[in-house]
Amino acid sequence: MDKIISFNLMDIVNVVWNWRKKIIPAVILVTGITAGIVFMIPGEYLSEATVVAANPNLGDRSNIFNTTFEQQFSYYGAGPDNDRLYEMSRIDTMKMFLIDSFKLEDHYKISKTNPRRRLAAYNELKEKSDVYITELGHLRIKIWDTDRMLAAHMANAVVNKINQRSLEMSNVAKKQIIEKLQKQQEANETEVKQLIENPAPGTPAEVNLARKNSLLKQIEENNILINQFKVSMNDVSSVYVIQYATPALKTDRPKRLPSVIMAFLLSLFFSVLAALLLNRLRRDK
Repeated sequence: MDKIISFNLMDIVNVVWNWRKKIIPAVILVTGITAGIVFMIPGEYLSEATVVAANPNLGDRSNIFNTTFEQQFSYYGAGPDNDRLYEMSRIDTMKMFLIDSFKLEDHYKISKTNPRRRLAAYNELKEKSDVYITELGHLRIKIWDTDRMLAAHMANAVVNKINQRSLEMSNVAKKQIIEKLQKQQEANETEVKQLIENPAPGTPAEVNLARKNSLLKQIEENNILINQFKVSMNDVSSVYVIQYATPALKTDRPKRLPSVIMAFLLSLFFSVLAALLLNRLRRDK
């Protein structure tokens, strides 16, 4: 068995030596072309931001004005909260926001005569961005660009946008409650005014007084609720920023040296393989 292996190895060495004048130029040519292409491609800088969702219960009215602290809440959100941030960061509207905010159609040098100019910018941005949930449950946002400052600004813009959108979503229900309470206040105040200025005839005075006092108490309670809901709608961040994106000091891609080494190894392998096959064909003849 050892002799067969030794013979095969020597056979390969002999073929490589005999075909060296063809193998070497082929390897140099392929490696040189690959190196030329790789070094002609503009380098792209990577900027990444990392965030985690804040617990939405912390902004709830009942927790803000709770003085007993019988139930403690974590400052950090759970899995579904991070998943919500993830979905907001990867949807098409987020990409369109970046395209419009940073004029990416011009930055990517897409022809103004291209009827699908916006789609081309969208596709390029899709290739130059990535969002995912890390093993620790954090949302990571990555942006590649030839402009290192722009890459950082874009990643941070995504962070700010998902925070803004998350706040808007959490405040929708609060706004609806406030509007409902305000309408109830108007109705109560109208009824109180009616009881004072024009009480129903035949109704005992003590009944009207009791009704008026009940309405005034309800108005006072509703005013407290309205003010509490308004306070809970303050712009408190819905995300904790673990890492803001900063301009990179060096390019991240393309990986020039690994690409050239890979081209060298592959060209050498296929050149030797071709030489062995051609040598075998000549023997068979």
